[in-house]
Amino acid sequence: MTSHPRPLSAFLLTLGMNARPITWPTVPKGKDRVRVCLHAGNTREDVERLVEGVVEWAEDALIGWQQERMRMKQVSATRLVGVLLESKL
Repeated sequence: MTSHPRPLSAFLLTLGMNARPITWPTVPKGKDRVRVCLHAGNTREDVERLVEGVVEWAEDALIGWQQERMRMKQVSATRLVGVLLESKL
């Protein structure tokens, strides 16, 4: 399950894996997921590549979200400074 099924699905597709995003109305809002179908023909390497792909995406996404949060804090701080300066003028 993930709150970002489409980006994860797209990333896995670039790695040659067929993983489909499952979102509302197929599942309740907030229960989004990516569907992966494993079968007897999958090798251990196939499964390890899937796991490594999901981990890589999650690590990259986490870094991106942290950077965005820091950028938003900087924007907020800059706006606050502007408001404080205006109020003193």
